[in-house]
Amino acid sequence: MSEDEPWGAEETPDLSVRPDTLRTVSGVGDTLVGHLDGAVTGLRAETVIAASGAMPLRSLTALERVRTSWEERLTGVREACVRLRDGLDAAADDFDGVEADTERDLHEARRSLTDLTGQGEPR
Repeated sequence: MSEDEPWGAEETPDLSVRPDTLRTVSGVGDTLVGHLDGAVTGLRAETVIAASGAMPLRSLTALERVRTSWEERLTGVREACVRLRDGLDAAADDFDGVEADTERDLHEARRSLTDLTGQGEPR
């Protein structure tokens, strides 16, 4: 057991959840959403530039199919990142007070056990 983890955490790994870590990972998801938004916008802009040039109609049709396919894929990834970001934020909110409450409860249980047995803290 490390100094950072509360007594009993090695048996209950869920006590090691840190809301700030969840929020950090959520921020990465948010960054990805921004990058994906830019990628989709870039695809649309490139199509407009190509359409205004001297490309043959068949090339434009093929380019539009490819662009549409990539736009759908990137949009799907973006939506997954949004769900992940929102889920991590919700998990962080759920765990926010739980860590402190659990630490306090374990401390009280240790103290009660020590009072009952007259021995030091359990190992």
